[in-house]
Amino acid sequence: MPNRPPRLGQRAPQAKQPRLPDHREQSQKRGYDWTWRALSKQVRNEEPLCRHCLREGRVTAAVCVDHIVPISIAPDLRLVRINLQGLCASCHAFKTQAESK
Repeated sequence: MPNRPPRLGQRAPQAKQPRLPDHREQSQKRGYDWTWRALSKQVRNEEPLCRHCLREGRVTAAVCVDHIVPISIAPDLRLVRINLQGLCASCHAFKTQAESK
C-alpha cells in the first residue's frame, strides 16, 4: 500500500489581504432579495450567453443579470423580465461603469 511522501517543513503563513471598505448597503436593502434571486436564476437559464457578446459575434457565458434601464432611473422595472438581460462579467462591468459617469 503506498504511503504519503514526507512533508519537508511547514508552509509560511500567508498574509491576509486587507478587505476593501464597502460603502454600499447590504444586497437585501438594495432590493436584491429572494424574489430577485429567483428571477435572476430564471434569466440566466433563459439566456445562458451574454447578449452584448452575441451582438459582437462572440460566445461568452452570461454570469450576471443586468437591468437594461437602471433601477435608479426606473425603480418600478426592477422585477420586470423585459428589462433584464444576461451579460458576462466584463460587459456588465463596462456597462455599469458607463452608466455611473
